[in-house]
Amino acid sequence: MTRKNSNTFLSNLIFKIKSIFAFSLTDLLDNYNIPKKNCLHVGANIGSEIEIYEKYGFENVIWIEGYKPYFDILKKNIKDKENHHAFNVMVSEIQNEKVNFKIASNTGSSTIFEPTDEWYETFSDLSFTKTEIINCSRIDNLLSENFEKDFSSQIKFIVLDVEGAELKALFSLGTLIQDIEFAFVEVSLRQNFKNAPLMIDIDRYFFNNSFKKVFLKYGAASGDALYMKVKKVSNVHKYKTYFIDTVIQFMAKIKITDQIVKIKMQIKKIIK
Repeated sequence: MTRKNSNTFLSNLIFKIKSIFAFSLTDLLDNYNIPKKNCLHVGANIGSEIEIYEKYGFENVIWIEGYKPYFDILKKNIKDKENHHAFNVMVSEIQNEKVNFKIASNTGSSTIFEPTDEWYETFSDLSFTKTEIINCSRIDNLLSENFEKDFSSQIKFIVLDVEGAELKALFSLGTLIQDIEFAFVEVSLRQNFKNAPLMIDIDRYFFNNSFKKVFLKYGAASGDALYMKVKKVSNVHKYKTYFIDTVIQFMAKIKITDQIVKIKMQIKKIIK
């Protein structure tokens, strides 16, 4: 192992250990040296990451948020930032698909999917207040209608936070996935939504498109994974990742991850 590789390994290890108890998106961007070209954030909500993206120095940030009340707040939050572009669109791999969007009682759990009993057990303090029928668009169509091809090809980092619709959003990228270098995606550890993908399904999509998983943080029922473009994903990486996925998803199903979260919270209190 060269000195450079040794330093990279050590910094990655330190970052992953720190993230167990205190995750920082800023540290993630720095640690993996995410390209400072264009960033695409799908499931923007009100744009809580605006200042982080500004501080990091992305050339442009494209925000996609399907729910109008959240989008209106997002637009206000970026009104003085010319390199931020927001679109009020729900995404799907099917152009003009109509979906029933269920609005949750908090700001982060609204979804187009039907929640399962496991979701209600995990989020017993939440409910769905109403449902709206919303028309969808593919991401590649949206971008081609609003930007030049060179602009879209400079999207090197994507963030997906779409409550079960991760594969629908990924499929809607079409060939744009070929230009992307990093993807930070919310993943489900147990069946939170009916007919929605689990973490292992998201991994399979990225492996098929030459991305390997380089980072994972998880809670009781879901987590976030970072995928990095590589020339080729080795079978060793695939089988190791599938094995870890299976173990973590089983732990989530029998509620061991719930206990892990409680233990982490206790440790954080002691550290503070």
